[in-house]
Amino acid sequence: MAIEESKDLTSLSLDELIENLKVHEMIIKKDSEIVKAKVEWKSLALKAKKESSDEECSTFGSEDEEYAVATMK
Repeated sequence: MAIEESKDLTSLSLDELIENLKVHEMIIKKDSEIVKAKVEWKSLALKAKKESSDEECSTFGSEDEEYAVATMK
């Protein structure tokens, strides 16, 4: 019997209460692991290269620029 289903908490045995709390703790832990994995999965790193005309290349030189983009939904 779940805690929410129990209308009279005095009818819930101590063993049932402890077991329900253990199950609840495992569910919360698993949910937090899933959320953490989703956040890590949605991280994305991109590398961009700036292209310029011949005039700009002779003046400024061309160097790669790196950008890290993290997307979260």
